[in-house]
Amino acid sequence: MIVRPKAGLNPLAIRPPWELPMKRSIRVTFCSICFLAAGYALAQHKGQGFDFPDHVYNDAHVVASKGTVLILSISDTRHHALDRQAVVELTNTTNNSSRTMPTEDVEGKTSVTFVSMDPGVYDIAVSAVGYVTTHQRFVASGITRSEKMQVILRKDPSATDLTINSREMSPKVRKELLRGWADLKSAKLDDAQKHLEEAEKLDPSNSDAAFLLGFVYFEKKDADRAAQYLSTATKLAPHNGQALTLQGRVESYRKNYDAARAPLEQAVAINPKNWMAHYLLSNVYLKEKEYAKSRDQAQMALDEGKDAANAAELPLGQALAQLHLYQPAVEALGAFLRTSPTDPVAPQVREIIGQIEKSTNGQPLSSMTVSEPVIAETAPEVPTRNWEPLSVDAVKPDVAAGVSCPQGKVLYNAGEHVKELVDDLSKFDAMEEVYHEELDKNGFPKKEVRLKFDYVASIAEPVPGTLLVDEYRSSRSGTDEFPDQIATKGLPALAFVFHPDMRDNFDMQCEGLGKWNGKSAWLVHFQQREDKPHRIEDYVVNNKTYSVSMKGRAWIDADTYEIVRLESDLAKPIPEIQLLSQHEVVDYAPVKFPKSKTELWLPKNAELTFNFRNHHYYRQHSFDRFMLFAVDTQEKRKEPTAKSDGPGSRFHQWLHRKKQHA
Repeated sequence: MIVRPKAGLNPLAIRPPWELPMKRSIRVTFCSICFLAAGYALAQHKGQGFDFPDHVYNDAHVVASKGTVLILSISDTRHHALDRQAVVELTNTTNNSSRTMPTEDVEGKTSVTFVSMDPGVYDIAVSAVGYVTTHQRFVASGITRSEKMQVILRKDPSATDLTINSREMSPKVRKELLRGWADLKSAKLDDAQKHLEEAEKLDPSNSDAAFLLGFVYFEKKDADRAAQYLSTATKLAPHNGQALTLQGRVESYRKNYDAARAPLEQAVAINPKNWMAHYLLSNVYLKEKEYAKSRDQAQMALDEGKDAANAAELPLGQALAQLHLYQPAVEALGAFLRTSPTDPVAPQVREIIGQIEKSTNGQPLSSMTVSEPVIAETAPEVPTRNWEPLSVDAVKPDVAAGVSCPQGKVLYNAGEHVKELVDDLSKFDAMEEVYHEELDKNGFPKKEVRLKFDYVASIAEPVPGTLLVDEYRSSRSGTDEFPDQIATKGLPALAFVFHPDMRDNFDMQCEGLGKWNGKSAWLVHFQQREDKPHRIEDYVVNNKTYSVSMKGRAWIDADTYEIVRLESDLAKPIPEIQLLSQHEVVDYAPVKFPKSKTELWLPKNAELTFNFRNHHYYRQHSFDRFMLFAVDTQEKRKEPTAKSDGPGSRFHQWLHRKKQHA
């Protein structure tokens, strides 16, 4: 570690620098990530709050133009470039002339340029698969000059999520599958069909190929072929909620409501928050005259989907009317009309409202149901795999109701055990296995590397209260032996957040009594205080220090007050070094040493995912074959070797376990 004592402070300093080759004299020890690189290319920001590729500033655009030049930069609501092609239609409202151009991806930006624009008022319509079409107004002066505009597209909440779920596949199948997937994102249905059919031919048991082919034929309005592939997909992957939802949607389109019912019921059982499945199921129950069930499903769709599920007001109103609940029925149907006044079924809805208002005898109304259920016809979303685990703030684990947390006692005892951990770290050596994956932009592993080291930790205290912690792996402690020259060090020291000399730098809140591995554990949330020193992690680049603001959660055994698990995230990204996210998980467990009748509480497993410089990484450190110094180390070990293999999936197995736990 790099220790930088400060006047009047007695910190436990653990600083993880990003060391560059010319800065090798900087001492690198307990850090989260140590990265060797020749330099960093920082983005140049142009425009007002958004970026345009350098090519759009080329004067040739203006010189060659006979009128106004319009440069559009298109992004999503997070100001990220689209991962698919968009189509821009430019209409001159004065003479109704129009031009249509697809976007280009240049230097990581999604943009399009129109030249030689006549003076006038233009409507700009931007559409992309899985996004709501956006219209913006632009006034062109006709003067030969360059104008810039940003268009932000909003995700279509009714779109189908075509997440790929297969964990294992051959490189050839994976290649064809991802090519078809990319074509789907840009609405190139024929190209997508060709690649997906090749993937399905190579691997007939691949559920993703069947699912995506079902979607291709659904988009092509070939409901029979779509139903065939979706039936295969749900048999191969019976828990794929999106495939089940799409299967129910297709069967509803075919008016085969009995066949639509089972997959939709299964879809809502798998994911009760799937509002589209609730909505489709409400229509199925309505057609089958099960009005109470239709009402309940429509209400659940509205509860989960909010404004996006407004179409569910229609089956809700119809079901309520058939249940003689006329006033609520009129309110639901009126709500549908207020947000969808131009919908093709709006005249039928107005007719039904008129019948209800004229009815005085309390009898069920005839001809109540609208001929076709309202199903959003917008192009479904085709997202990349969500490769990142859930953050500590994304979900709070369950805690026991009515159990108060003795926060002071919990923090004090946990801190005392962390002091013991500091003492214990220098008492053992272990075999360490490092497993590394780099993931592509779609969330699939591009490569897998395994390393083994003989691991030793060393701690010194040159100044009272200030700890120097270092790690040694076999006889190599630099970054050259690590994949991508990224050396992860010091993950076991995450528990030092609870050290008595450190914890006042964090806001800590005991959230209640939960469970971990079947045992009761206190849950403590922590977050770096911005008015206190950031002493857990710093990133040093070109002799400049970037402090890390950290947040996380600890599971502390309710009986022993030992920390059994820690998770942490960046409280905020560090864009200056392009570190956008970092998620750490460390598990601790007791290790017994029979010869000395000693038991130490030590780190057993540490996992890290991070997004650095547009690269996605997953890494796991696991420790075993522990030996105490002066007792067990007389045992001889064979020097470990490194091994590199092809694409693996251990990261996805871990991520699946973590999300299941959440």
